[in-house]
Amino acid sequence: MNLYKIGDICDLLNITPRTIRYYDQLGLLPNIKRSDGYTRLFDQNDIDTIKSIRHLQKSKALPLNLIKETLFSNNLNQQNVLLLTDSFSQKNLPLSSQLTIIPLDETLNTSQQSKQINDFIQNIKIDPTLIICFFHESLAKSYAAISKNLPKNTYFLYPLKHYGMTNYMITDYIANHIHTFSNLTELHLVINRFITLGFSLCLLDCLDTYITIKDTIQHPHNFVKPITKFFPLLLSNNETELVMDFKADFSKSIEEIVLTIDMLLQKQKRYIQEACIFYSHSNVLANAIKNKLSSICPNVTCSIQKINDWSYPKNQVNFISII
Repeated sequence: MNLYKIGDICDLLNITPRTIRYYDQLGLLPNIKRSDGYTRLFDQNDIDTIKSIRHLQKSKALPLNLIKETLFSNNLNQQNVLLLTDSFSQKNLPLSSQLTIIPLDETLNTSQQSKQINDFIQNIKIDPTLIICFFHESLAKSYAAISKNLPKNTYFLYPLKHYGMTNYMITDYIANHIHTFSNLTELHLVINRFITLGFSLCLLDCLDTYITIKDTIQHPHNFVKPITKFFPLLLSNNETELVMDFKADFSKSIEEIVLTIDMLLQKQKRYIQEACIFYSHSNVLANAIKNKLSSICPNVTCSIQKINDWSYPKNQVNFISII
């Protein structure tokens, strides 16, 4: 996702900053994005919306209040929104505990799982007017198959990859703010923005989590065991998972880790909505990173949170997650 500053948008669309700010005040550009320095940022959706506003002004001579009703007609305050996931996704992804969980049999095939999802939705006692599903990407076909059974524009799907604690931040933010969105369009744009721009840096205690060395196998050059003593710094986002670096000791590499965060923010015009450092065992490293982050990136506000029910208790981990 490419992000632009207001000057870029003015040059691109031949429009004044005053006009864009007026659109903002009227709520015509609802998907508001800002950098850590609170600079207003824009994306392609904003560009398309501004073009639509100007087209409706010229072609139909509509006032801006009617244009707003035309572009953003669905008011979420009048909707009963249900946020769904399933037991498989809840087990394999860090998701908010505020989502309603569909019990799903992992041994079933796609059509059978679709039936389980459909039966659960049909048996909900209070009829939701909007159903928003967050789930592991491997279940996309199971969820998509039942869309024909539900009214149009009531069933929305968000397949998720596994990238650190970012999915938890996305789903928890939406659950906590669902009634603050002015319309359905804004909600979808915000969710897609979080998925596209969110990322996590994982500080793993050792490579033993990934590599099991069999003592029965004798290597002429025993290079694997020394490697597993290093600590990997892993980056994961919606497009990739990669190893950024290996460290002999994270506690002695705090500044390098924070500079990596700073570099990643710079790549996306320093866009950030929220930042959190999650830890599985001790918060010592998390606090050290937060303090250094406050020094190098003074505009970034970052919280610290313990991971509940960490799946691998033998392995310590820290996630620096951004949405």
